Amino acid sequence: MLNKSGRSASANLWLPAGMLAGLGVALWSLVQEPKPSLQGDAIARVGTVLISRADYQQALDAATRDRESALGAQDRQRILDSLIDEELLLQHAIEIGLASQLRQVRGSLVRALLDSHIAAAGLTPPDAKTLAAFFATQAAFFKRPDELRVKVLRYTDAALANALVRDLRADGPAALLASTARHGQRMPVPDAWLPATRLRQYLGDQLSEHTLALAAGEVADPLPVDEAWYVIYVLQRRAGQLPELGSIRAEVESEYLRRQAERSLQATVAELRKEKRVVVADD
Repeated sequence: MLNKSGRSASANLWLPAGMLAGLGVALWSLVQEPKPSLQGDAIARVGTVLISRADYQQALDAATRDRESALGAQDRQRILDSLIDEELLLQHAIEIGLASQLRQVRGSLVRALLDSHIAAAGLTPPDAKTLAAFFATQAAFFKRPDELRVKVLRYTDAALANALVRDLRADGPAALLASTARHGQRMPVPDAWLPATRLRQYLGDQLSEHTLALAAGEVADPLPVDEAWYVIYVLQRRAGQLPELGSIRAEVESEYLRRQAERSLQATVAELRKEKRVVVADD
């Protein structure tokens, strides 16, 4: 029987069957197509990035430490899938610009690059003569900071705070025993020699900066902070000392290597500036 186009109905039925058969052959050829070979010790490839068997084994070892029983085939596959997913997400983050947008990520990458320069350059600790010369020229860097003994009192009444300042300037430490001082709240600062880093732990940045600007025996005008007034009195102050090289040798060697690696990194940046076009706005 012929239809309007002149073809039989049976012929029309064969068309979809033929199309399905062709599609089946195409799918079968895709399934049977051999996987691309992996280079070296790679266990997987994500785009152009290879996942090494060493990284895979490290992930397996980490997972094994957290469990009592051995890893099964499903566990191993899950760990491999996790490495692949992590790489996919990393590549996607780079593609959408997160590495350049987030300052914390940028800083981590730069620090990692600096560390890689130390490893790649194969830097070794300098000999004794070189280290001694470096220490001598960088004495200001290795000198320990000044240390202070301080008293800090907090007042909610500005008049009382100013009264204590007058008493301290007139009578010195004895004024701390007067009734005016007892009206103030003593800040929890240890009665010990404290460098700037320790002062900041107890007083915060703002109070510490004012404290560090004072000389021994000096008292500042009351400092208003958050509806309170702080009286800062420096009992004693001593200049920071330069330690003997032998007592901080490891610290000096580490700083020497860090600066060598930094020079290597700067050379790399200089080469990159030659290779990449850098355009800076006039304003």
